[in-house]
Amino acid sequence: MLIEFTIFGALFFVCVAIRSLCESIRDETKRSSVARRIEREAKRRKLELKRAKLKEKKEEDARKWKEFNEAYKEILKGNY
Repeated sequence: MLIEFTIFGALFFVCVAIRSLCESIRDETKRSSVARRIEREAKRRKLELKRAKLKEKKEEDARKWKEFNEAYKEILKGNY
């Protein structure tokens, strides 16, 4: 009888240890998936910011070229 209680007690503690280990692995997996999602969002925001800066630069360059072309036309006309 004492041996049976010892065996069942040991099995109980093994089951509890396995369960706590599984819970910690699950929690770690959740944390890592949250961290990956946060990293993806940060990369996406960074790319959007770069895209906006490039668009702004492109518009600024287009405006400068337009001004340059107008000034060049003025020079060619002799109205400078």
